Amino acid sequence: MTYASPEITYLESIRDWMATLTVWQTWTGLSGDALKARVVWPLKAAAALPVAVLSIGASTTKNLTGAAGGANFQPDGVFKMWVYAEDTNADPQISYSDFADKLFQLKAEMADKAHEAPVLFNEFSISDEAILHSSDVLDETVTDAYWFGLIMIRWGVEA
Repeated sequence: MTYASPEITYLESIRDWMATLTVWQTWTGLSGDALKARVVWPLKAAAALPVAVLSIGASTTKNLTGAAGGANFQPDGVFKMWVYAEDTNADPQISYSDFADKLFQLKAEMADKAHEAPVLFNEFSISDEAILHSSDVLDETVTDAYWFGLIMIRWGVEA
């Protein structure tokens, strides 16, 4: 199906652009279509870890001229990108540092290569309590151990 809303077409564009990022390629060990398949929406579409899960946040369409007769409405909004990866280290501090280092490298490369993307990006940010472990949110009987972190992506024409 072909989608027309900027929110969905931008999700597809971000998925394709993410496949060009060296940090994401190194983190997953994949390339091409297999790498694109590691950027999904929603989480239930994830086949394996690591995976980046895009979620549509707030969006607006603003009249940038402020006039009714010459209205110039442009979209902007926020995507949330949750990155999930297996916890493969028995030492919690090393494991946390390994995941955090990759997440912050990914954010930095996204900013460095934002001009190559088909989406107008305004900001990449990592908020408070951005990195959590599965044991932080699941009961202790769950044996799958993984980290997840959140990168907020502001996009579009902001007035």
